Amino acid sequence: MNLLKIQTLSRGIAAAFVVAGVAAAIGTPFTGFAATPNVGGTPGDGMVCRSGYTPSFNGTSLKCSKTSKINVKLVCADPGFTDYVARTAGSGGSPSGLDICVRTGGQVTVGSSTNIGPGSNFTQGTDYVFAKADTVKLAQKTTARDLEEATAIGGSAVDVETESGEPVTLFQFVGIIDHSQVTLTHFAFPIKTVGIAGGPLTSPTPFVPRSLP
Repeated sequence: MNLLKIQTLSRGIAAAFVVAGVAAAIGTPFTGFAATPNVGGTPGDGMVCRSGYTPSFNGTSLKCSKTSKINVKLVCADPGFTDYVARTAGSGGSPSGLDICVRTGGQVTVGSSTNIGPGSNFTQGTDYVFAKADTVKLAQKTTARDLEEATAIGGSAVDVETESGEPVTLFQFVGIIDHSQVTLTHFAFPIKTVGIAGGPLTSPTPFVPRSLP
């Protein structure tokens, strides 16, 4: 019986030293054991968006997004109207200076300030059409910008998803030449709080460039 009491007492003393050691190691009174130390980047700290990305939460998912812009010149996409004419602001028929494409083959001659509006000798759709955004170039630039953004965060194409907005005409963006501008929205996954500087990420689906309309 004495031997059993001695063993029980010894075990109790050993356990007390273990608890005291833990308390001393953390520098606070012992309140219990944690499965993992609560340091930066743990699940308890949550996720954040990289610098430059804006967080949004819809009650179900957290999204990190940022915007950028790309510009390209307007073009004559219709094969029947291939002669590009840069227009000046205030010219009749295109008061904002929107550039036009006149009928192919030199059948129509229009200057930068020639009146092409009502009462003139020119008819829209017959003699000329308005220049449009170069959708091919915009799609190429969208893909290139997506890759640039992925590289900037230290990842690859699968780590960023980019959506493009509708083209907006920039009148006389370079001299009297009009351009189209598209706003791009880039999305990237949130990261651990200690990973704000960036680093390679993974994505469940491959990136597929979206062609603009």
